[in-house]
Amino acid sequence: MNICIENPEEIAKALKVWFANQSESQEAIADRLELNQSQVSRVLSGDFSRITKPVRTVCNYAKIKLIKAQVDPKTNERIMSALEKAWDGSDSHANLIAKVIIALGK
Repeated sequence: MNICIENPEEIAKALKVWFANQSESQEAIADRLELNQSQVSRVLSGDFSRITKPVRTVCNYAKIKLIKAQVDPKTNERIMSALEKAWDGSDSHANLIAKVIIALGK
């Protein structure tokens, strides 16, 4: 199962479905994963803002694959504003800017 990592609520929702089908308690899962029961509880309730090691550990155990959301760069105001300021409008300059952006991505 793939879940967007930027959304703790969706992760928690998927984990609740998974956990409902388990016969193990939070304590047993925590022991198996070498976590505290409180860590497991917070992950299952979506009480986190970052993807930490406990979040990844519980998700891996539940076979939930965390993926990054694909964001359309055209919707990012900072990127579009920088491009507007940097680009002179020509095709040759567009090619140069594209090469720089691709190089930065590597």
